[in-house]
Parts: sequence; structure tokens; C-alpha cells
Amino acid sequence: YDFVFGNVWGPRRFQGRWFAGFRYFLYQGNLLAPAWLAAYTDGQGYTDGAFLNLLNFSQDSSGFGPTGLMEARFNFFDSVLQLFINGQAAFIIEKVETSSSGFITLVRSGSLDATVPALLEDSQTKSTWHTGAEAGIRVRLKNGLKFEAAYGVVGLLDAVLLPNQIRVPENAVEASEGSSAIYNTQDYVLQGWRASLAFQF
Repeated sequence: YDFVFGNVWGPRRFQGRWFAGFRYFLYQGNLLAPAWLAAYTDGQGYTDGAFLNLLNFSQDSSGFGPTGLMEARFNFFDSVLQLFINGQAAFIIEKVETSSSGFITLVRSGSLDATVPALLEDSQTKSTWHTGAEAGIRVRLKNGLKFEAAYGVVGLLDAVLLPNQIRVPENAVEASEGSSAIYNTQDYVLQGWRASLAFQF
């Protein structure tokens, strides 16, 4: 959510647009992650969606910070056709949380395999950037209609928290120590086309 104020400046042929304000960022979702949850035999203990399910990490990220945008506009045919390109950045102080919910790991108990319950969760507070760029076309149609199409890329940096190394007990003796992990934040990048049709009274 962006709460901003801005304006348009410049002559008829070339114009600029700016806005500045604040962004409130919220991301909630789930990410499936494979893992190897048995440390004693190579090739066994992989999460396969059958005996060992994939880990389902719930993600909860939120943050707040300043944001700003600059846009260049090139007008043709008395501003009927407009080409534009812009860039936006936001500096966010965010809290990122993740939890795997409960799952099981395999450990060696004598000559047999035993299952041990486990849970992976972590929370981090950090500063990060959101960046974005977009280029496109606007066409002013008749009777107040406006058409716009653009291609854009948005990078929500450090928006997701996931483990990149997991330590599981190797045997029943270590089972009481539980499972642990080393976590790293991951970027969430969106790119694609958009089109819109607007009417101004």
C-alpha cells in the first residue's frame, strides 16, 4: 500500500512525473520446500510427498518506509499518444517470519528407522529495498477514454525467509536435541505485462 503525493511538470512535448510518500508492505503465503530429513543413508529420507511430505513454510512479512517515483513522458500528436518510463524505490524496515508447522524426520534407532517430530521457525527484523521499473504506452481515446499498456519488473528484496541448511538428528540419542536450521532471506521478483482502460468524467 503506497500513500503518496505527486505532480506532473514540464512542457507539452516532454513531461516528468514524480511522487513521494510512504509504503506499507504486507506479504502472507505458503511455500513448499523439499528437504533431506535422514542423515544416515545417502538416497533415503527425501521429502517425496508420500511417506515424507514436502515442508510447507508459512510466510508472514510486513514493513513500513518511504517511497518515491520518477517518470519521464514523451508526448506525440497533441498528447494523444504518450510513451513513458519510470522507476520507483522504497526503503523498508520489515519483520519476516516463517514456520514449517510440524513434520517428521527419520533417525536410526538400533537397526531400525524411527520417526521424530520436528518444527522449524524463525523471525528476523531487517532493512531492505523494494525496487521497480516500468515502460509503456498511453493513448487518449475519445470521450474521456484512456488506454494504457506497460511492461514492468518489481523486486521485493528479502521478502521471504527460508532455511538453506537443515540439521536433523542422526540417531535416537541425538533426537532430544531436535532439528535446527540456518535461514536466509530470499527476493520475491515479479515481472509481466499489464493493460488498463480508464474513463474520466
